[in-house]
Amino acid sequence: QGTAGQPLTVHWTTANQGTGVTVPGRWTTKLYLSTDPLLDGSDLMLGARADTLELLPGGSVADSLVVSVPVWASGPFYLFAKTDSRDEVYEGGLESDNLRRTQLNVYLPPPADLVVQDVSGPASARPGEPVTISWTLANVGTNTAAGQVYSAVYVSADTVWDVNDPVLAVPMMNVNLPPGVAQRYAQRVSVEQAYRADAQGNVTATLPGVPPGAYYAVVRTNVRGTLRELTTGNNVGISP
Repeated sequence: QGTAGQPLTVHWTTANQGTGVTVPGRWTTKLYLSTDPLLDGSDLMLGARADTLELLPGGSVADSLVVSVPVWASGPFYLFAKTDSRDEVYEGGLESDNLRRTQLNVYLPPPADLVVQDVSGPASARPGEPVTISWTLANVGTNTAAGQVYSAVYVSADTVWDVNDPVLAVPMMNVNLPPGVAQRYAQRVSVEQAYRADAQGNVTATLPGVPPGAYYAVVRTNVRGTLRELTTGNNVGISP
């Protein structure tokens, strides 16, 4: 079983049932999620793993890959593994057994409601000296918030976050917050290492560091939407 928005470790074994060694000694296995038992172009590719080795006749190799279950998924699905997906290995026309599937039931949790509170940082920071930004993550909803969540730590020249604010870190945390429960978190950062990122916290450019000046510490939680929430409008906290 998988959980919407959360990681899933997929295991499979690739075997060489032919009479010759794999030539060339590399192939790629792709994983797909489908709503029906037939794989086609409308299905979602979850990830791919490349293998580089010469597989002798009768040999096999066990593989695994951690993929993310879509945040919208709910109910029964089919999980496909397609090996040699790029037709790199010569198989003499025997590719009909390169595809396997299994059923996967995806659980869609009821929504929680995360709030960032009490963001704090040092009064000053010097280049080359790491500083600690801390904050409280509270669940003010009526359902438990459990699983992996990504929070982005920024500095901002004003009290309003926007996507142009430099990001200093995007830590991943495993949380388990029942309704009404809060937990304190902290992240060590360096003002010499700053980045430009999109709204999901994916780094798009490296910046030359944070210029001297006065800044606020900003924390945004659940930036990648891995936990289901009633609203994300209260996911930003800013230091005094």
